Amino acid sequence: MIARAQTHRTCSQQGGFALPMVLVAIAALALITVTAYRSISSSADIVTSLRAEAEAKRSLFSAESEAAFVFLTSAPASGGIITQSEIFSGTDYVLNGADITSLEPAQYWRADGGERISAPNGFPVVVTYFDAAGAAPIDSLRGQALVDILIASGFDKIDAQTIAARIEDYQDADIRRTVRGAERAEYRLYGKQAPTNSPLRVSSELSRVLGFSDVATPKNWEFFQHHARFGGRSSSFNTNFASPQVAAILAKDPLSTFEGDPVGGEFGSDIFPTNSARFLLSSQPRAGLTRVRVVEIIRSANHADAPFRREWLYDKASDDVDLANAAINETRLAPVFTPAAGIN
Repeated sequence: MIARAQTHRTCSQQGGFALPMVLVAIAALALITVTAYRSISSSADIVTSLRAEAEAKRSLFSAESEAAFVFLTSAPASGGIITQSEIFSGTDYVLNGADITSLEPAQYWRADGGERISAPNGFPVVVTYFDAAGAAPIDSLRGQALVDILIASGFDKIDAQTIAARIEDYQDADIRRTVRGAERAEYRLYGKQAPTNSPLRVSSELSRVLGFSDVATPKNWEFFQHHARFGGRSSSFNTNFASPQVAAILAKDPLSTFEGDPVGGEFGSDIFPTNSARFLLSSQPRAGLTRVRVVEIIRSANHADAPFRREWLYDKASDDVDLANAAINETRLAPVFTPAAGIN
């Protein structure tokens, strides 16, 4: 009897432990399943984001190609380009100043920020056209004009005055330090490469100006990449093609704005665009982001082996999609490329 009781008690104890182990196993399997599902969901999100990114880049590439073709094959007109110049072939009507009021939106593209839509792959891209002569020529701006441009980019007044002085010291040929500026001694003190004493060539070179990167924000960089130009192409600035904030600043005091003689073409007033076009491309928002690209296309008709060149200025993904949505939903935008009659 005693043996039977002990046996029964042992079996009962073993049976009692069996149920909790089953629950633990079920809980473990459930946890593994949930973890696996989350991993799959995360992987799916990553794949979706990568696919959206690839689609955005492909759309931007196609839109840029269309814009470059239209610009290179168009004729200059009052304040922009006529994108179907074939209809005026055999006449000098365009070169003498076209009556743009008689043109359809698809035939005329303004050079002061005219917007068009491109959707060759079914994914809309807004293309904005600026003549490069309307960009602020940072490598030749001087005095208060340079300070005001820096303030417009987002710097406060004190930082703008300091950075302006240091940009001037960085570019000028002498080694005399200006008030708030910096020359070789200051650069050596902070272990930075000495100033080149030559004009800034590209926007990224601003990072070599002492103190610029310490106070610059993404907003500052974006402003310079959109609204400024470098590299010595500053012989003329045309307010007719400038963005409103740039035009308002640089038209204040032309005689003291630029280094050199402003009468010698520093301020242009020609209503015809130059051979340099700046295109700002903004893709349709995908996965909560819109991709923005800025490029310049420069025509060089006298060089048969290289009739144009392309300069990449800016490319990034932004989470500010309001502007892109507003532009893409604007139904009055003409397409970038509209074949003329007889062209398939």
